[in-house]
Amino acid sequence: LIKLDLSRNFLCEPHSDTFKTLFRLEVLDLSHNYIKNISSLLFENLFSLKILDLSFNHIYHLSDNSFKNLIYLKELYLNFNPVLTKINNSKKFSGLERIEKIFIHQNLIKADNLFNIKDSINTRFFNQVLFINYYYSINIISFPRFNQNLKKSDCID
Repeated sequence: LIKLDLSRNFLCEPHSDTFKTLFRLEVLDLSHNYIKNISSLLFENLFSLKILDLSFNHIYHLSDNSFKNLIYLKELYLNFNPVLTKINNSKKFSGLERIEKIFIHQNLIKADNLFNIKDSINTRFFNQVLFINYYYSINIISFPRFNQNLKKSDCID
């Protein structure tokens, strides 16, 4: 199985073993469900995953190391989770070695928390985070591929 679309299935709390045997899965769509929590074990065996869509859920909590084994993940969709408010430490996105895009618009995440996302990602492939807050103002934070000296002043309002 390469692609699994479980969108619009009224999923609330997928069990930590739900995807245990799908180690060749490349695309997982869990959008438009009622997922509230992402445990650190949920995606543990999805070593080949390249695209993960968690948009349009009710996610309020990301466990530390939720994405730790998703080393080939390129796109992560967390947009339209209006209760996802805090990214408060550097372990939330650890393990995303090849991430290129993280979509977090239409959340209530504070702009300062975007730097926690940047600090938690240790990759040379990561280019930018797009953040559109709940009131439609746009912030784009670019992370030059090899620039380790990013300052908050590089944020465009």
